[in-house]
Amino acid sequence: MDTSLLEVSHLDVSYGVVQVLRDVTLKAKEEQITAIVGPNGAGKTTLLKGIVGYLKASNGAIQFKGNSILGMAPHLVVSKGIGYVPQGRGVFPEMTALENLEAGAYTLRRTPDKVEKLKNQVYEIFPRLKERFWQKAGTLSGGERQMLAIARALMAEPSLLILDEPSLGLSPIVLQKVYKTIKELKKRGVSILLVEQNAVAAMSVSDYIYILDLGQIRTGGPKEQIMNQPDIKRNYFGLS
Repeated sequence: MDTSLLEVSHLDVSYGVVQVLRDVTLKAKEEQITAIVGPNGAGKTTLLKGIVGYLKASNGAIQFKGNSILGMAPHLVVSKGIGYVPQGRGVFPEMTALENLEAGAYTLRRTPDKVEKLKNQVYEIFPRLKERFWQKAGTLSGGERQMLAIARALMAEPSLLILDEPSLGLSPIVLQKVYKTIKELKKRGVSILLVEQNAVAAMSVSDYIYILDLGQIRTGGPKEQIMNQPDIKRNYFGLS
């Protein structure tokens, strides 16, 4: 039985006259962490922006839960059940941590009891945010802002959480905390599509890995299968 939440088929995306993605096909399955790794300039962020509606595809199809989301505006994609955490910890710096969380729940604003329940669930996962709920997001540490960005996406109760370079700019210690949280989210049944340049970090938590390079999927498969390919292991993970 196919348990795919997201299916991307033969996707082409361009910036002006420059084609960035060529014939990209991939799937993200329920209750799994699907990782997309590759070097700088591979097209990873472009792919995510194409999925969530910030960039228009020139060709291909995108289905979520069996329904097309190709060409949908980003806020409509979120309402369908996709949470997106962009590269760079995109929080609202002048708003408090609590206000950021509440902004993430705008699609549920007519159900305040549900919003409160989700807020308490988020505080269970991110107890530090409960301590900092009154603090402006712009004054939080880099790790705390990353946690807040993830927590805000979870406030929309997504079926699929998309993370773009969550390790970017973090110290090794903070990176470990972020990835511990990603593992915890999977245990709680959250399906995740993870884009990373830090391939080793992504590999440590993923179930399925795609290699994206120069705008094309070079290979994809279960983690064990990918890590048994010496050329891939050496060229993309820096491992012997």
